[in-house]
Amino acid sequence: MYQEWKAAVLRLYPGADASACYNLGDLERLVNQTFNSSLATLGRFSDYYRDFQHIARWLLANGKLYRNEERCLFQQGIPTSLWSKIIRCLEITLPDHHPEDPYEVDQVFEGAKWVLKGTDTSTTKTSNGTGGIHTSPPPTPLHAPKQETLELATTTAIVSALERLEALLTNSSAQPCQQFANSTCHFCGETGHIMVWGTCIKLEQMILQGKVRRNAEGKIVLPSGAMIPNYFGKRLYMERIEEWHWLNPGQIITGRLSSNANPDPEQAVMQQSLIHEVMQQDVVMS
Repeated sequence: MYQEWKAAVLRLYPGADASACYNLGDLERLVNQTFNSSLATLGRFSDYYRDFQHIARWLLANGKLYRNEERCLFQQGIPTSLWSKIIRCLEITLPDHHPEDPYEVDQVFEGAKWVLKGTDTSTTKTSNGTGGIHTSPPPTPLHAPKQETLELATTTAIVSALERLEALLTNSSAQPCQQFANSTCHFCGETGHIMVWGTCIKLEQMILQGKVRRNAEGKIVLPSGAMIPNYFGKRLYMERIEEWHWLNPGQIITGRLSSNANPDPEQAVMQQSLIHEVMQQDVVMS
Protein backbone atom coordinates (compact mmCIF):
# COMPACT_ATOMS: atom_id res chain seq x y z
CA MET A 1 0.00 0.00 0.00
CA TYR A 2 2.81 2.38 0.93
CA GLN A 3 4.76 1.60 -2.25
CA GLU A 4 1.72 2.46 -4.38
CA TRP A 5 1.27 5.73 -2.50
CA LYS A 6 4.99 6.58 -2.87
CA ALA A 7 4.88 5.86 -6.60
CA ALA A 8 1.84 8.14 -6.97
CA VAL A 9 3.66 10.98 -5.15
CA LEU A 10 6.82 10.56 -7.26
CA ARG A 11 4.76 10.83 -10.44
CA LEU A 12 3.78 14.34 -9.31
CA TYR A 13 7.48 15.32 -9.00
CA PRO A 14 9.38 14.23 -12.13
CA GLY A 15 12.69 15.49 -10.74
CA ALA A 16 12.60 12.87 -7.99
CA ASP A 17 12.78 10.02 -10.50
CA ALA A 18 16.14 8.28 -10.08
CA SER A 19 16.17 7.38 -13.78
CA ALA A 20 16.18 11.06 -14.84
CA CYS A 21 19.56 12.25 -13.54
CA TYR A 22 20.32 14.67 -16.42
CA ASN A 23 18.75 15.80 -19.67
CA LEU A 24 20.01 17.44 -22.87
CA GLY A 25 19.05 20.87 -21.53
CA ASP A 26 21.62 20.51 -18.70
CA LEU A 27 24.38 19.94 -21.27
CA GLU A 28 23.24 22.82 -23.50
CA ARG A 29 23.15 25.18 -20.49
CA LEU A 30 26.73 24.24 -19.62
CA VAL A 31 27.82 24.83 -23.24
CA ASN A 32 26.06 28.22 -23.40
CA GLN A 33 27.46 29.39 -20.05
CA THR A 34 30.98 28.35 -21.00
CA PHE A 35 30.86 30.01 -24.44
CA ASN A 36 29.93 33.32 -22.76
CA SER A 37 32.65 32.99 -20.10
CA SER A 38 36.43 32.85 -20.26
CA LEU A 39 38.47 29.71 -21.03
CA ALA A 40 41.78 31.55 -20.97
CA THR A 41 43.56 29.10 -18.66
CA LEU A 42 44.17 25.37 -18.74
CA GLY A 43 42.59 25.00 -15.32
CA ARG A 44 39.34 26.62 -16.45
CA PHE A 45 39.26 24.54 -19.65
CA SER A 46 39.82 21.39 -17.57
CA ASP A 47 36.79 22.34 -15.46
CA TYR A 48 34.67 22.59 -18.62
CA TYR A 49 36.01 19.26 -19.95
CA ARG A 50 35.22 17.40 -16.71
CA ASP A 51 31.76 18.94 -16.25
CA PHE A 52 30.87 18.24 -19.88
CA GLN A 53 32.04 14.62 -19.66
CA HIS A 54 30.17 14.11 -16.39
CA ILE A 55 26.82 14.96 -18.00
CA ALA A 56 27.50 13.69 -21.54
CA ARG A 57 28.59 10.21 -20.44
CA TRP A 58 25.35 9.73 -18.53
CA LEU A 59 23.29 10.92 -21.52
CA LEU A 60 25.23 8.63 -23.89
CA ALA A 61 24.86 5.63 -21.60
CA ASN A 62 21.10 6.18 -21.38
CA GLY A 63 20.51 6.72 -25.11
CA LYS A 64 19.67 10.43 -24.76
CA LEU A 65 22.62 11.76 -26.79
CA TYR A 66 24.32 10.77 -30.05
CA ARG A 67 28.10 10.65 -30.31
CA ASN A 68 28.25 13.32 -33.06
CA GLU A 69 25.99 15.57 -30.99
CA GLU A 70 28.39 15.24 -28.08
CA ARG A 71 31.37 16.27 -30.24
CA CYS A 72 29.57 19.25 -31.82
CA LEU A 73 28.22 20.53 -28.49
CA PHE A 74 31.64 20.37 -26.84
CA GLN A 75 33.15 22.49 -29.62
CA GLN A 76 30.30 25.02 -29.41
CA GLY A 77 31.19 25.78 -25.78
CA ILE A 78 34.67 27.03 -26.77
CA PRO A 79 34.97 30.79 -27.50
CA THR A 80 35.75 31.59 -31.14
CA SER A 81 39.21 33.08 -30.56
CA LEU A 82 40.38 30.02 -28.63
CA TRP A 83 38.75 27.55 -31.03
CA SER A 84 40.62 29.04 -34.00
CA LYS A 85 43.93 28.32 -32.24
CA ILE A 86 42.89 24.80 -31.22
CA ILE A 87 41.74 23.83 -34.70
CA ARG A 88 45.03 25.03 -36.21
CA CYS A 89 46.85 22.76 -33.78
CA LEU A 90 44.56 19.83 -34.63
CA GLU A 91 45.05 20.33 -38.37
CA ILE A 92 48.79 19.87 -37.81
CA THR A 93 48.62 16.92 -35.40
CA LEU A 94 45.76 15.13 -37.21
CA PRO A 95 46.36 15.77 -40.93
CA ASP A 96 44.24 12.78 -42.03
CA HIS A 97 41.13 13.92 -40.16
CA HIS A 98 38.14 14.29 -42.52
CA PRO A 99 37.08 17.98 -42.57
CA GLU A 100 33.35 17.18 -42.37
CA ASP A 101 33.71 15.07 -39.22
CA PRO A 102 33.76 16.77 -35.81
CA TYR A 103 36.81 16.14 -33.65
CA GLU A 104 36.61 13.77 -30.70
CA VAL A 105 36.16 15.47 -27.31
CA ASP A 106 39.46 14.03 -26.07
CA GLN A 107 41.24 15.24 -29.24
CA VAL A 108 39.96 18.78 -28.67
CA PHE A 109 41.06 18.62 -25.03
CA GLU A 110 44.58 17.55 -26.06
CA GLY A 111 44.71 20.44 -28.53
CA ALA A 112 43.56 22.88 -25.83
CA LYS A 113 46.27 21.62 -23.46
CA TRP A 114 48.88 22.44 -26.11
CA VAL A 115 47.44 25.89 -26.89
CA LEU A 116 47.03 26.81 -23.20
CA LYS A 117 50.36 25.33 -22.12
CA GLY A 118 51.99 27.52 -19.48
CA THR A 119 48.75 29.13 -18.26
CA ASP A 120 47.29 28.75 -14.78
CA THR A 121 46.34 25.11 -14.11
CA SER A 122 44.36 25.69 -10.91
CA THR A 123 40.70 24.70 -11.14
CA THR A 124 37.62 26.35 -9.69
CA LYS A 125 35.92 23.75 -7.55
CA THR A 126 32.55 23.90 -5.88
CA SER A 127 31.52 22.02 -2.74
CA ASN A 128 30.39 18.98 -4.74
CA GLY A 129 33.65 18.78 -6.73
CA THR A 130 32.49 20.30 -10.01
CA GLY A 131 33.21 23.67 -11.54
CA GLY A 132 31.58 25.81 -14.20
CA ILE A 133 27.99 24.71 -13.65
CA HIS A 134 26.12 23.62 -10.57
CA THR A 135 24.59 20.29 -11.43
CA SER A 136 22.57 18.11 -9.16
CA PRO A 137 24.37 15.00 -7.91
CA PRO A 138 22.84 11.60 -8.68
CA PRO A 139 19.87 11.07 -6.36
CA THR A 140 20.47 8.83 -3.37
CA PRO A 141 18.21 5.82 -2.74
CA LEU A 142 14.98 6.74 -1.02
CA HIS A 143 14.55 5.50 2.53
CA ALA A 144 11.08 4.94 3.89
CA PRO A 145 10.32 8.14 5.86
CA LYS A 146 7.70 8.58 8.48
CA GLN A 147 4.27 9.37 7.09
CA GLU A 148 4.08 12.75 8.89
CA THR A 149 7.53 13.80 7.61
CA LEU A 150 6.69 12.90 4.00
CA GLU A 151 3.37 14.73 4.13
CA LEU A 152 5.08 17.88 5.50
CA ALA A 153 7.79 17.73 2.83
CA THR A 154 5.16 17.27 0.09
CA THR A 155 3.11 20.22 1.34
CA THR A 156 6.22 22.41 1.59
CA ALA A 157 7.25 21.49 -1.96
CA ILE A 158 3.80 22.36 -3.32
CA VAL A 159 3.79 25.75 -1.57
CA SER A 160 7.31 26.50 -2.82
CA ALA A 161 6.30 25.57 -6.38
CA LEU A 162 3.27 27.85 -6.22
CA GLU A 163 5.41 30.74 -4.96
CA ARG A 164 7.89 30.26 -7.81
CA LEU A 165 5.02 30.13 -10.32
CA GLU A 166 3.59 33.37 -8.94
CA ALA A 167 7.01 35.06 -9.19
CA LEU A 168 7.38 33.89 -12.81
CA LEU A 169 3.95 35.21 -13.73
CA THR A 170 4.70 38.55 -12.05
CA ASN A 171 8.02 39.01 -13.86
CA SER A 172 7.08 37.27 -17.12
CA SER A 173 7.46 40.42 -19.23
CA ALA A 174 11.07 41.14 -18.30
CA GLN A 175 12.52 37.83 -17.21
CA PRO A 176 13.19 36.21 -20.62
CA CYS A 177 15.05 39.24 -21.90
CA GLN A 178 17.19 39.57 -18.75
CA GLN A 179 17.95 35.85 -18.80
CA PHE A 180 19.35 35.83 -22.36
CA ALA A 181 20.62 39.43 -22.56
CA ASN A 182 24.31 38.37 -22.57
CA SER A 183 23.85 35.02 -24.36
CA THR A 184 24.89 34.14 -27.91
CA CYS A 185 22.64 32.08 -30.19
CA HIS A 186 24.41 29.04 -31.68
CA PHE A 187 21.98 29.10 -34.60
CA CYS A 188 22.50 32.62 -36.00
CA GLY A 189 25.45 33.94 -33.94
CA GLU A 190 23.57 37.00 -32.65
CA THR A 191 23.42 38.00 -28.98
CA GLY A 192 20.33 38.56 -26.84
CA HIS A 193 18.73 35.15 -27.27
CA ILE A 194 19.43 31.41 -27.59
CA MET A 195 17.87 28.53 -29.53
CA VAL A 196 14.73 28.27 -27.42
CA TRP A 197 11.28 28.09 -28.98
CA GLY A 198 10.30 31.33 -30.69
CA THR A 199 13.24 33.57 -29.66
CA CYS A 200 15.54 33.19 -32.70
CA ILE A 201 13.84 34.93 -35.63
CA LYS A 202 16.19 33.41 -38.23
CA LEU A 203 15.49 29.90 -36.96
CA GLU A 204 11.73 30.50 -37.16
CA GLN A 205 12.16 31.88 -40.69
CA MET A 206 13.98 28.74 -41.81
CA ILE A 207 11.24 26.58 -40.32
CA LEU A 208 8.59 28.59 -42.18
CA GLN A 209 10.63 28.27 -45.38
CA GLY A 210 10.66 24.48 -44.94
CA LYS A 211 14.46 24.20 -44.73
CA VAL A 212 14.37 22.58 -41.27
CA ARG A 213 11.82 21.26 -38.84
CA ARG A 214 11.45 20.20 -35.21
CA ASN A 215 11.17 16.49 -34.50
CA ALA A 216 9.08 14.85 -31.76
CA GLU A 217 11.80 15.65 -29.19
CA GLY A 218 11.84 19.35 -30.14
CA LYS A 219 15.28 19.13 -31.81
CA ILE A 220 16.06 21.03 -35.01
CA VAL A 221 16.60 18.51 -37.84
CA LEU A 222 16.78 18.48 -41.65
CA PRO A 223 13.59 17.99 -43.69
CA SER A 224 14.35 14.25 -43.89
CA GLY A 225 14.61 14.01 -40.10
CA ALA A 226 18.40 13.53 -40.16
CA MET A 227 20.72 15.42 -37.84
CA ILE A 228 22.34 18.62 -39.17
CA PRO A 229 25.81 17.70 -40.54
CA ASN A 230 28.98 19.41 -39.43
CA TYR A 231 30.93 21.20 -42.21
CA PHE A 232 34.51 22.37 -41.79
CA GLY A 233 34.72 26.10 -41.05
CA LYS A 234 30.96 26.47 -40.39
CA ARG A 235 30.16 26.62 -36.69
CA LEU A 236 26.67 28.15 -36.81
CA TYR A 237 23.70 25.87 -37.42
CA MET A 238 22.31 28.39 -39.93
CA GLU A 239 25.48 28.21 -42.06
CA ARG A 240 25.53 24.40 -41.97
CA ILE A 241 21.87 24.20 -43.02
CA GLU A 242 22.42 26.59 -45.93
CA GLU A 243 25.48 24.56 -47.00
CA TRP A 244 23.45 21.34 -46.90
CA HIS A 245 20.67 22.81 -49.06
CA TRP A 246 23.27 24.15 -51.50
CA LEU A 247 24.67 20.62 -51.84
CA ASN A 248 21.19 19.01 -51.84
CA PRO A 249 18.80 21.31 -53.75
CA GLY A 250 15.05 20.73 -53.83
CA GLN A 251 14.78 19.36 -50.27
CA ILE A 252 12.21 21.86 -48.96
CA ILE A 253 9.34 20.65 -46.76
CA THR A 254 5.96 21.17 -48.45
CA GLY A 255 2.43 20.91 -47.09
CA ARG A 256 3.38 21.71 -43.47
CA LEU A 257 0.48 21.54 -41.03
CA SER A 258 -0.69 24.74 -39.41
CA SER A 259 -3.55 25.96 -37.26
CA ASN A 260 -4.44 28.22 -40.19
CA ALA A 261 -5.92 26.49 -43.25
CA ASN A 262 -4.03 28.94 -45.55
CA PRO A 263 -0.88 29.96 -43.65
CA ASP A 264 0.79 33.19 -44.67
CA PRO A 265 4.58 32.85 -44.14
CA GLU A 266 5.16 36.61 -44.49
CA GLN A 267 2.61 37.33 -41.80
CA ALA A 268 4.15 34.74 -39.49
CA VAL A 269 7.63 36.18 -40.03
CA MET A 270 6.28 39.68 -39.36
CA GLN A 271 4.79 38.48 -36.07
CA GLN A 272 8.09 36.89 -35.05
CA SER A 273 9.97 40.09 -36.01
CA LEU A 274 7.65 42.12 -33.81
CA ILE A 275 8.28 39.77 -30.88
CA HIS A 276 12.04 40.02 -31.47
CA GLU A 277 11.94 43.85 -31.59
CA VAL A 278 9.95 44.05 -28.35
CA MET A 279 12.45 41.76 -26.62
CA GLN A 280 15.39 43.86 -27.82
CA GLN A 281 13.69 47.05 -26.57
CA ASP A 282 13.16 45.42 -23.17
CA VAL A 283 16.86 44.49 -23.02
CA VAL A 284 17.86 48.12 -23.74
CA MET A 285 15.45 49.46 -21.13
CA SER A 286 16.61 47.01 -18.50
